[in-house]
Amino acid sequence: MSHKDHDKFHKEASENRKTRGKERNTYGESITVDEYRDYMFWEARLHYTSISQGFSFMTCYSREELSFLVFLRPFEFEVWITLLSTIEIIVVVFVLILMVRHHWDGLEAIWFAQFVAISIMFEKPTDMKRNIQMMIEFRLLFGFYLLLIATLTNGYLGLSIIPLSAPLKSKSVTQFHQLAKPACFCNVGDMKCHIERSKGFMQYDDLVFDHILTMGTIISLYDRLGSEYPNTDEMLVAVQNKSIRGFDANEDFILMPYSIEGT
Repeated sequence: MSHKDHDKFHKEASENRKTRGKERNTYGESITVDEYRDYMFWEARLHYTSISQGFSFMTCYSREELSFLVFLRPFEFEVWITLLSTIEIIVVVFVLILMVRHHWDGLEAIWFAQFVAISIMFEKPTDMKRNIQMMIEFRLLFGFYLLLIATLTNGYLGLSIIPLSAPLKSKSVTQFHQLAKPACFCNVGDMKCHIERSKGFMQYDDLVFDHILTMGTIISLYDRLGSEYPNTDEMLVAVQNKSIRGFDANEDFILMPYSIEGT
């Protein structure tokens, strides 16, 4: 990067600092590196400057679109599979009881058994003949089923309302330093975590350096042609996408959608 290019970047940075926050566009950014800080060549420490006509914020809080999947989230996938399998087994056993002990037709027994199982699940039990109710097989089978449904129903309701009624979790934001250091915290002796963070910083440093060199070449070419470089910097987007990691609910803090004052 020549002195001319450096002076141009430095001038643009100064102008942008004066107007920062006054423009409507808050995401028109470019990244420059002050390699010649105080006009000294290749200092050991590089200084990165983000030039922006305003402010850009990245938050860990997100809001998903409402869908019917919200009714399935309280239980894990394995729980739903186990529940459906248990209901099917109970229905099959009840069908066999009706067909063997009371000589019901197969289709009629299947329909009635499914109806009884579903009605009990929604707390609307079905009336049935007394001779069926008095069978020991029926009492053992549906006694277990009633206990299972009551337990799972209470658990389902409890898990559904926890986000609304429960206090803040321990990983929520409660102190200012959690906002100042939003990245993952490595445990003592966890070398894998430290190595991964170092690799991420080295990748970011290399990408920014390559970006600056390429930008300097492109801008010099446009200057020689007497044209102004358009604001279509796709490489900057690549730098941001490669260097900004995704949100990890197990390691990062959570920004709650309500105030934490008084909690």
